[in-house]
Amino acid sequence: MVQGQPPKRRKCRHCGAVLSRYNPGPLCLPCKDVEPNPCGEKIVDLAKELLKEPQRWGLIGVEYIFFHQFFNQELQLELKEMRRQLYGQEDPPMPMTLREAEQAFSRYEGPTLDELKETVEAKALWADFGNLADQIVSLSSSIDRQELRGLLNETLALGETLRARERWIKSIKKALMPIAFLKASKDRLLTTVRELQSKGLFSGLSEPLSLRLGLGILASPIADREGPDKAGVFWQVAKRLDQLETELPTYGGSLHTALVCGTPPVTPNITFQWELVPSGPVPTVLRIRIFSAKVRDISGLYEATVQELLGLRPRKHSATACPDPEAEWIEEGPLAHLKISVFLRPASIPTASYVQRVLRKEAAGRPFYDRGTKVFDIEKRIRAWATVSLRLLCGMGNRDALRFWDAHCTDDRLRYGFERKRAQYTFTVPQEVQLQQDVDHVRQRLATMARPLIP
Repeated sequence: MVQGQPPKRRKCRHCGAVLSRYNPGPLCLPCKDVEPNPCGEKIVDLAKELLKEPQRWGLIGVEYIFFHQFFNQELQLELKEMRRQLYGQEDPPMPMTLREAEQAFSRYEGPTLDELKETVEAKALWADFGNLADQIVSLSSSIDRQELRGLLNETLALGETLRARERWIKSIKKALMPIAFLKASKDRLLTTVRELQSKGLFSGLSEPLSLRLGLGILASPIADREGPDKAGVFWQVAKRLDQLETELPTYGGSLHTALVCGTPPVTPNITFQWELVPSGPVPTVLRIRIFSAKVRDISGLYEATVQELLGLRPRKHSATACPDPEAEWIEEGPLAHLKISVFLRPASIPTASYVQRVLRKEAAGRPFYDRGTKVFDIEKRIRAWATVSLRLLCGMGNRDALRFWDAHCTDDRLRYGFERKRAQYTFTVPQEVQLQQDVDHVRQRLATMARPLIP
């Protein structure tokens, strides 16, 4: 030790807590008292994984992740049976964490925002005005060449000022985004289809099924020589996963990863979802379900969705040609939400700004499940579900669950501070009261989430 510097503070090898100078061992006192528990370690490991990006999952996302992974026993038993039929074992053939699975199977998911930006900027930002029209037309035959050429000429007539150029490029990049999304998605799906063909899996397809990127995840553990023999079971499992997607608040890719890697199924989107509902020749209804008070802006995604689903661009809204969007607050179901129905006609599609105004007006003051919450609230909810799971699933008492969590949690803000010496007393400590409140809340949420799944 260099003279004049304070001695280096030793930390617990298990939880990272600073050790007392009177403690010669590598573990702090709480960690010494905690016995290994495989059930509890699985729960805590999942909690640590979610705590890396709590804002991504949100309150409802965290709850459904714990629900599907540890409390939805029917789903877990069905996943085991499907693994046994397809892979010959009940355990996941490629066990991974959520983050590891996302990295390993990113090619089977939709294109990321960074990939879309790279595609758009390569076509718009770095292209000169002379050949940009030809590049855009090559991406989508629905764009009229002459109309686009006229737009270019009008823009160039404004002058070659930097401000005009930046404004023009910004509008072109916005128009290219949905086109780039469709092109990237089709390229990925084509790659997945070729992989299935190379493994001989198409021989067992006896009825039409939707081809999805997630099928590549499902086929990953299957060797080339095993494909023809397992083709029939492969498509039966794929069909059942499609059915589960409609029955559960999750999405197909998440279920495929849960089957292969043992990861928990996650909600498709914790903020909002949309669906296209045909109602005769005209109009067609686009329903947007908003679950989160955190949704500030849906105009960009609304415009891209209309372009992607209908091949149409939102135009000036005319109330005489098309009804105004309708908004309804829905209390039924596992989560209260706002439903906005947008009526679409080729002659009159509500603009994105118009739909955004409807959202702001109708969402004001609504009791969304996550209204008024912050990131730390989500972190505390993760801790609550983890410790309650230790109580309900691992057979731990209140004090054992508190001690186990504190021993494994590396974030001082989220520790209960359950001291060893206080655990020797017979009276109830405040941490136990808090845990019991969390148990009551989680049991209530479990009943609410399981209710729609009971036949």
